[in-house]
Amino acid sequence: MSGHFSPRQWVYYIERVYFNRRADSSIYCLLPVYAGAALLVVLLLDVALVKPGLLIEAFNPVSINIVTLVLCYPVVITHQEIEFGGKGASVH
Repeated sequence: MSGHFSPRQWVYYIERVYFNRRADSSIYCLLPVYAGAALLVVLLLDVALVKPGLLIEAFNPVSINIVTLVLCYPVVITHQEIEFGGKGASVH
């Protein structure tokens, strides 16, 4: 009975063929968030090396980057709760 698919195989087939994505695409959805957070850290280090005087001014890169990195956290947590079945669900 090689022509029959189980429901799980149908879901994989639909995701793979019609939506053109991998079945384990959850990490790819968060890739821009992780890349943005990493870039913020790199840019903060760049400012610290090139113009350290900017780190003590009002609205300095430290305060703005920390706020932005903190805002990345709810995005990741919310996505994991949706992807893995609600609050308190295991990420693994």
